[in-house]
Amino acid sequence: MQSAHCVYFPLQVHVSESSDVPNHCHVYALRDPSDRDYQSQCSHEHKTYCDKCDDLTRTIDDITAPIEALAADEVKEELRFVLGKAKQDIVSWKAHLLRSVNQEEARLDMVNALDNTSVLLVQDWAMKFLSRKFRESQTNRFAKHWISWHLTVAIRRGDDHKLQMTFVNVFRSCCQDSCTVLSVMSDMVKQLREAQPQLENIYYWQDNAGCYYCGTTIVGAKLISQQHGVSVRWMPFL
Repeated sequence: MQSAHCVYFPLQVHVSESSDVPNHCHVYALRDPSDRDYQSQCSHEHKTYCDKCDDLTRTIDDITAPIEALAADEVKEELRFVLGKAKQDIVSWKAHLLRSVNQEEARLDMVNALDNTSVLLVQDWAMKFLSRKFRESQTNRFAKHWISWHLTVAIRRGDDHKLQMTFVNVFRSCCQDSCTVLSVMSDMVKQLREAQPQLENIYYWQDNAGCYYCGTTIVGAKLISQQHGVSVRWMPFL
C-alpha cells in the first residue's frame, strides 16, 4: 500500500504569471507580509502603475473631500460610514477577482497534469432540495424538512483522455459539517478505487466553507487516503 500524505494550500500561487504593476502581480499581491511561508520573491520591480487602479483611488478621494467639508456632524458620520463600507467592498471584490484568476490558472495546470492514475474531485453542497411540487402554498411549505445533497464531480484522464463522472449524495437529514463531508469523501474514494484500481493520486477542489477547510476535514482526508491506498496531492480552498 502506498503511503499517503496530504498537502494543504489555502492559496495556490501561480508564479508563472507576473506583472510590473503591484496590484496585478500574482506573486506580489497574493503574498502575506506577516507569514514567510506564504511569500514569494518576484524577479522584477513593481514600478508600473495602472490607470484604472489609479482612477479608483482618485474617485474615492474626490468623494471623500466633499464629505469632510460638511458642517453637520451627524450627516458627515453617516456618509463616512457608507463610504468606508463601499470602499471596503470594492477592495475586497478586486482582491477576489485576482484570487479567482490565480486559482483558475492553477486548476488548469493541474487538470493538464492528470493521467490515468490520478483524479480531480470537485466538491460542493448544492442548494437544498425543498419543493415537492411545481407550486406549493405557504401552508404546504411551512416547517418542511429540507433535503441536503452533496455533489462530487470526478475528472480524470483515461486512455481516451476524456472521462467525467458525477456523484450525488442525498441526505434526508444531516448537518453540513466536516463529519458529513468526510463520509462523502470516504465513499467517493472507495467507489473510485473499485472502478479504477490503478488510482494513486487524488486532487481536491473545494470552496472556502468551514466544513472543507477545517482541521478535521484536512486530517480526515489523509486518513481516508491511507485507508484506501491513495495519496491526497492537492487540497486548495477558494
